[in-house]
Amino acid sequence: MPSASPGAVTSPHLPVRQDWLDRRREEIIEPELLIVDPHHHLVDRPETGRYLLPELLADTGSGHNITATVYHGMAVDVSPRRPH
Repeated sequence: MPSASPGAVTSPHLPVRQDWLDRRREEIIEPELLIVDPHHHLVDRPETGRYLLPELLADTGSGHNITATVYHGMAVDVSPRRPH
């Protein structure tokens, strides 16, 4: 496996591939069932792509009855020099 070039940004996450996601749509089995999405991450990074409010709303508005979701903050911009 080739190593990353010096200064290249690496990520343990795969980039979002909308073309792959668009290949299949889930059947809505119980549209009346209330669903709380266990968690989501909002991200906008060159190495993984964009998943912000418009993308979240598109996913949660797909026909399932998602009534709430839990935002899970990623460890972004965390610096030991900055107070938390």
